[in-house]
Amino acid sequence: MIGAISQTRADGSLTLELPPSAASIAERAAERARQAAERIPEAPKANTQAPRQQIAASAGRTTRASYPSRGQSNPSERVVGRLGQIERTAVIYRSNSSKSAKLSSVPAGTYLAIQGETGTWYGILMADGSLGYLHKQNVKVLDYQVVSNGAPVQTQPNYAPLTGDYNDGLPASKTAYFRGDTQSLFREAYRYLGIPYHFGGNAVNGIDCSAFVMDVFQTCGYPLPRHSSDQTAYGLAVPKDQLQPGDRLYFGNQATRNISHTGLYIGNGYFIHASSAAHGVAVSHLSQPLYQRMYICARR
Repeated sequence: MIGAISQTRADGSLTLELPPSAASIAERAAERARQAAERIPEAPKANTQAPRQQIAASAGRTTRASYPSRGQSNPSERVVGRLGQIERTAVIYRSNSSKSAKLSSVPAGTYLAIQGETGTWYGILMADGSLGYLHKQNVKVLDYQVVSNGAPVQTQPNYAPLTGDYNDGLPASKTAYFRGDTQSLFREAYRYLGIPYHFGGNAVNGIDCSAFVMDVFQTCGYPLPRHSSDQTAYGLAVPKDQLQPGDRLYFGNQATRNISHTGLYIGNGYFIHASSAAHGVAVSHLSQPLYQRMYICARR
């Protein structure tokens, strides 16, 4: 069920069931995957009951957004996104392209948790904490938060521990720099969602990419330099095909290896960053041409 209000709690909040994840579809048997990608299942009738000030998600990352918590009384709950409502029947896609797999059709009136944006697309929180994508023109953003007290689900390949022998030609350390709770990074990072991008900024009215990464790690007890080009000296060099949630990503001119941008990897190809292209802190995907062209290295 997608975005259906399924439960009313004693405190007046409602439960929002999240869409199925892209990862769960990808894991289906090979002979069924193509059919699943091509078929848009019939969506259930939306519940058009007016939303309360707090909507609870049944699954997803336990993170907070930058907008204020309204009506949140349980300290164990975390904001996982902003509430959106479908204005016309629309399709959730696996990536920010209409050519990607169609995950589901959603009818007008459906409620969704918006967790990021890129260009003309909103990133929609899925049941395992990954993102689906929906055209912005189909969604009305509401002034309500979506909260969760469930544990995030993040499937990752089982890689052998890095030894520090990998060398990408840029400064790095021989041991991992961050040794804390990855979810604490995500909780802090998602507080910044929606804060405007401002080059050289480091405040709620504007922040740039290196200040965003610096502040997130600083809050979690791991200080980093202010400039992204200096941050690479902190942490193990990580091959791109072995990225794990919590790794720092660095972008720039691949020819000169000059670093000009950074972000925090959150899994399944997605990362959160202060983006000049998105005009603020948002979630993007490494498959986007811009980031494929600019990707340089990662640090753990």
